[in-house]
Amino acid sequence: MQQIENQDQEQINNSSQNIEKMEEQIDELKNKIEKLQKTKFEIAEQRKHELQNAYKNLEENIILREKQMQQKLEEILSQREEEINKIKNYYENLNSFSEIRNLKVKLKEQEKKYKENLQKKDQKIYDQQTKKLYVTQQQISSAICIISAHLKVNVSKR
Repeated sequence: MQQIENQDQEQINNSSQNIEKMEEQIDELKNKIEKLQKTKFEIAEQRKHELQNAYKNLEENIILREKQMQQKLEEILSQREEEINKIKNYYENLNSFSEIRNLKVKLKEQEKKYKENLQKKDQKIYDQQTKKLYVTQQQISSAICIISAHLKVNVSKR
């Protein structure tokens, strides 16, 4: 009988020790989970800031490209105006001679064709720049979608 009681007491002691060990392991696991959650949150915040910075950089690049395109178009327009003024001056000088008046008509036709060609060239350049801007805007839209998706995933994970 005494032996059974000793065995029971030993089993109780062993069970108590096992319970204490399990409680220690549970505490350790809780600490590890807490650390992982903190790390996960820190990584999510860091990624969020990185994505926000990338978005800001993309916006700045678009604004810069728009300014560059506008400046380029203004330069082209200025050059075209100078060329047209040169042609006008040339016409005015031709007016002083009556024999050349017939040539003036021909030159005006050429000027008209030249202006049409210039407009076509200007339109082509404008279309090219607009396409580049559209592609850039599409890239930004894609980046925004990706950022939004990441932010939604990060928020839903919290």
